[in-house]
Amino acid sequence: MATAVQIHSSGSPCSNDWITRTASPRTEALALFVAMKQKGETAESIRELIEVPVEIREKLMVFALMHPEERSEIELVLSFRTSGGGI
Repeated sequence: MATAVQIHSSGSPCSNDWITRTASPRTEALALFVAMKQKGETAESIRELIEVPVEIREKLMVFALMHPEERSEIELVLSFRTSGGGI
């Protein structure tokens, strides 16, 4: 998954390259399993890391409305993060 640093440094503010550079679902699941097993993380603590705060979600949706070319990618990422990453 892209980190905040990767997203911030991905180029232009409208660039969606970070979405295509994120790990596959299988890689993500393996990383989460390792975090739970080796680092003592719980499903709840990982959900909290994945979740997007309401105020950030609202700002992203306003941005998506102003930039329709970015809307589907933003909605896709928010949908995943709302579901807790499937955890």
